[in-house]
Amino acid sequence: MLIGALLAGGRAEALPPLECQDFVNFAMSAQAQYYSRGCARIPLMHANREGHFRWCLARNEAQVRADRDAKAAALQSCLVSGGPAGRPARPVAACNGLAGRYNGGASTITVASGDRIRVTVGPNRPVGVGSCRGSRLTVDFPDDRVISGFFDGRTIAWDNRTTWTKN
Repeated sequence: MLIGALLAGGRAEALPPLECQDFVNFAMSAQAQYYSRGCARIPLMHANREGHFRWCLARNEAQVRADRDAKAAALQSCLVSGGPAGRPARPVAACNGLAGRYNGGASTITVASGDRIRVTVGPNRPVGVGSCRGSRLTVDFPDDRVISGFFDGRTIAWDNRTTWTKN
C-alpha cells in the first residue's frame, strides 16, 4: 500500500508503530555493535530509543529504509575497518576507490592529494573540502556544516542520513 502511494506520486503515510519498533530494534542493535567495535562517534548512531521511535513515526517507508540502509552501511564499514576495541584496525589505503561520480553524475568526488578530497554536489553549491582516512570521510561544506561518511567501496553513508551510490 505504501509502495503504491509512492509510485502513484501520492503522499506516503508514516509507518505504523509495530514497523517503527522493528526499526528501533535494528537501530539499537546496530549502534551497540558499532560502538562496541570502538568506531568513531557519529550522530547517525545513537542510543536514544525513544528518539528513534518518534523519528520513525513521523517518516514514510522510503525515509526509514534510507536511514536503516545508512546505519547498515556505517556498521559494515566499521566492522571492515575498525575491528574490536583494543585491537588495531586493519589498514586501509586512504581514499581507495573513492574518486568518481555519484548519484547518476550529480555529485563528484576528487582526491586532491594524499587524503585531501573535494566534493562537488551541484552547480548551485560551493565545493566542499575534507579528508578521507581508510573508509571514513569528513567534508566541510561552506554553506552548511561538516558532515562525516563511510565509504564501502560503492556507496557513501553520510551522517545526514543520505546515501550516495557510485556510478
